[in-house]
Amino acid sequence: MFNKIITGLCMLVSCLTQAQHINFSQYTHTPLLVNPAWVGATPHASVALLYRDHNYSGNYDFKSAHLTLMYPLFLDGKKAGRMGVSLLNDRTGPGGVYTFQMASLNLAHTIQMTRAQHLSVGLQGHYHFRRFSTEGLTTGSQYHQEIGFDPAIDAGEDFTELRHRYVSFSTGLLWHTQDRDEETTFYTGLALYNLNRPNESFFEMDRPLPVRFHINGGFKLYHQGRVTIFPEWVLMHAAGTTLLNLGSQWIYQWVPDSRKGETAKLVLSTRYIVNKTAVVALQFTKEHFTVGFGHELGTRSDDPFTDANEYLLSLHKQVVPQQKNKKIRQQKKKGKRRNRESANTRGRIDRSIPFLSSLPPDTAMVWKQDFDDRLKQKAEKLDQSIRGKISMALAGQTFEFGFNETRINPQSRPYLNALVRQLQEYPQRRIKLTGHTDNIGSQAVNQKISLLRAQAVKQYLIQHGIDSSRIATVGKGSTEPLYPNSHEILRAKNRRVSFVLEP
Repeated sequence: MFNKIITGLCMLVSCLTQAQHINFSQYTHTPLLVNPAWVGATPHASVALLYRDHNYSGNYDFKSAHLTLMYPLFLDGKKAGRMGVSLLNDRTGPGGVYTFQMASLNLAHTIQMTRAQHLSVGLQGHYHFRRFSTEGLTTGSQYHQEIGFDPAIDAGEDFTELRHRYVSFSTGLLWHTQDRDEETTFYTGLALYNLNRPNESFFEMDRPLPVRFHINGGFKLYHQGRVTIFPEWVLMHAAGTTLLNLGSQWIYQWVPDSRKGETAKLVLSTRYIVNKTAVVALQFTKEHFTVGFGHELGTRSDDPFTDANEYLLSLHKQVVPQQKNKKIRQQKKKGKRRNRESANTRGRIDRSIPFLSSLPPDTAMVWKQDFDDRLKQKAEKLDQSIRGKISMALAGQTFEFGFNETRINPQSRPYLNALVRQLQEYPQRRIKLTGHTDNIGSQAVNQKISLLRAQAVKQYLIQHGIDSSRIATVGKGSTEPLYPNSHEILRAKNRRVSFVLEP
């Protein structure tokens, strides 16, 4: 009788465990549990740790920890695929009555179909370990009429622990598109888990796991300025049971320090697992890390699941092929060598100059020091002049343009009007307008667009009474960016017209 109870409890716990694997609130950071091919669509090396505490009625709770590591593979300096490793640990009941552990190894390869479209293929192997211990349970044999249940009394059963190990295999396909920043704009995929249908029974029973399939997808529905809306879905089906996870990511992105070119993101995820739970998660992302928190709440009174809290920490970094790393190291060595050579020559007298070579060493050193001081003063004056022109040029960086546009936007008119008043106040001054673009497009096209932008500002000044002979225009294309062209927010700042006022 006790064996049947144990079997039923194991089946219940196993079903709950298998059902919740995919349902991490922040499942975009557990790609090996969703689709083995998803690993191929992630651009950086990363390590992500999620901890989840979820509660069930009857004072049962699961504590889950999941670790994912992903790293790109290179061949002859080119991306050849990606490797992923994940570790999952589930524990439930007093003292960890039931334990489920899984280690997964993933290999994924991405085929570039067009410039923006990619197809990823993934294969995955899993090692599973399940353990059921009776140390935290009591039986009727341990009941004493005077003191109640006494754990010190023998339970009257012939086992205290059950163990089971098995191996399973999975595969998946993922089709995804990317924009110029290598950010995903659309994806959809199909994954099959438990392809070999391993036996999950603790006892000598034939209980093969059913094949489980997932269909996942998402697309960029809206993007304007700093705001992006990205709906997503996951459909799971196994043994006649279907779960549908619908939701969306609401993304706000900005540039905290434009000098470094780093961006930051705040992501609010809202999801609904149909007829089961509702999820809200919040993540903060910078260049090398992500932190997040999620809360999941049961929506059905007849479901044993009540609620769950989830915590996320992820570290990510772009990896450069070894050949490129070698070139970078060589450049650094050359730079250090030049610095050492420069340091070794400081304080020496250049005897190749006849005037200095004819003087005594002490006198020659005094003359050389005076000569160096005068050069330094001239350099400082020249530097101040250059800085003045640069500051004036930076003052005009607000004259920005849309992508491939040459028309002046309404937001720039107040600044242009102030520039008109400045030129009217100092009629002897001339102005040089320089047009710029981002790095998208050919050099010839960007050169033409940049010149048209400078001419558009010139035409505006002429229309407001400034003589055309005082205005010079030039186009620089994408050769002089103010910011790295690493993201659309920064590229927009590079599409501009700068100016320098000249005496």
